[in-house]
Amino acid sequence: MIDYTQIHKNFQNKWVALKPEPLDSTEVVGSGDTLKEALEKAKEKGFNQPIIYKVPNFQYTYVL
Repeated sequence: MIDYTQIHKNFQNKWVALKPEPLDSTEVVGSGDTLKEALEKAKEKGFNQPIIYKVPNFQYTYVL
């Protein structure tokens, strides 16, 4: 189980690029309001294929 609590607290409603290895990494290598911005920041740090996802806005309730 991977704990993304800090990422979710700090990056609400943002795109986040994570270090691709190890697969359970929670190290943020880029973030931004757009996917493009997060990818560009990750590439500047040498990560061409990061794990990327959009952190939801937690003002609302989500049921999965």
